[in-house]
Amino acid sequence: MKKNAVAKKIVLSVILISVGVCAIIFIMNCFRNITPPESVGSVRLNIETYRAGENQPTHPSVVSFEIPWHGYSYWMAYSPYPYANGEEENPCVAASNDLLYWETPEGLANPIGDNEETGCDELKDPHILYREDLDRLEVWYLGRQSVALGGDGTSLLLMRKWSKDGIHWSELEIMTQTKYLSPSILWDGVKYQMWAIGYDLWGTEGTFIYQESSDGIHWSEPSTCMLGKTNSGLDIWHGAVSKYLGVYHFAFIDNKKQQIFYCASEDGVTFSTPEVIVDNGAYWNHLYRPALLFEDDIVTCFYGVVNQENQWYISSSSSTQINNLSGLREQDMPSMMTLQDDVVDTHGFTYHLRTLFHAVESYFRIELFLLTFVESALLLLVPKWRTTRKSVGSYVIINMLLSCGYVLYRFTPGNLTQWIAAYIAILLMNVSFDAILLYVQMEFSKPIN
Repeated sequence: MKKNAVAKKIVLSVILISVGVCAIIFIMNCFRNITPPESVGSVRLNIETYRAGENQPTHPSVVSFEIPWHGYSYWMAYSPYPYANGEEENPCVAASNDLLYWETPEGLANPIGDNEETGCDELKDPHILYREDLDRLEVWYLGRQSVALGGDGTSLLLMRKWSKDGIHWSELEIMTQTKYLSPSILWDGVKYQMWAIGYDLWGTEGTFIYQESSDGIHWSEPSTCMLGKTNSGLDIWHGAVSKYLGVYHFAFIDNKKQQIFYCASEDGVTFSTPEVIVDNGAYWNHLYRPALLFEDDIVTCFYGVVNQENQWYISSSSSTQINNLSGLREQDMPSMMTLQDDVVDTHGFTYHLRTLFHAVESYFRIELFLLTFVESALLLLVPKWRTTRKSVGSYVIINMLLSCGYVLYRFTPGNLTQWIAAYIAILLMNVSFDAILLYVQMEFSKPIN
């Protein structure tokens, strides 16, 4: 009996200590990402999209003018992506005179392109450029060919629209087919230059290539760009190339590290070793496609940000030095447009607590209680098993192993909060299982000696 009492105390102590450790880790995790690193923006740019109440733009691309062009010094191409809804990822345009207050120019009807005119089921990755020789803006973007409309569901079309005033846009032009994402396109006065990033559906994942064309339709064969001496070894995702003072500047996302990297090149093919210019520090759930804007002594990095609620926004960081950027903060908000949609604060303790509760709720699987009913039936049907500790102990071990395996296999927790939630859910389930089994045994059997 003494051995049993000691064993019970040990088990109870282990449970209490583990729960306490989980609580401490959870609280530390809640406060870990409240303060963002200096280089990352902690607030969004307020940009109104055509989706009323869901102002979630992403994939920014910006051009600037020394003398305002049709009333604005800055023009941006972006695509709404509310809660990652690809059907709304259509190319749009906004304009500003100070990089903080962005608006849809009067008379412009966004989006400037949509799926209905393309035969695609998803548009994406807009990029804006200005052709001084033609005095016009051009927005280039991709479209995925729809299976329902005769496509293969994976092929990408590179498309273009242009405008002489930023308000009225041309008919759609399908320029070429491509195997790459996140195109950055420049016009050097003679030819188009394009950089793009590979993706898995075409077997080009992780590659960063360069092409050029005199007409935007017929492109040279892709040349693989080098990032540092070993091609960096980074997991390159969306990014953009800009040109300033004769130098090509490339900013991109590392998909695993969720940091924004920067490198430069004299020829547009061989780039320097990438360095981090925006450190997320786990403040946002994800970062997305960055784009650099150089003017005089200031460089601004625009990029997509995604919070824990899968809300997609654009933020920015700027400085006189590319490796010393400062992100947007609350004090910048009064200079922006006022929007009525709700931005969920995903950095407060109550949000993390609510998230933990919902995760525990999803991991607490009612179907696993069928095990307990089966085991209880066996205890009732086989009197011998009701009178031995070994049988109940075996059930306890089996339940723990099966519940752990089931939850971890089905859900595979992806972050610290989810792991803690999985542990709590498994612990609660097993306490419930064991309580039911002990009740059945005590109710329908003689006291165990």
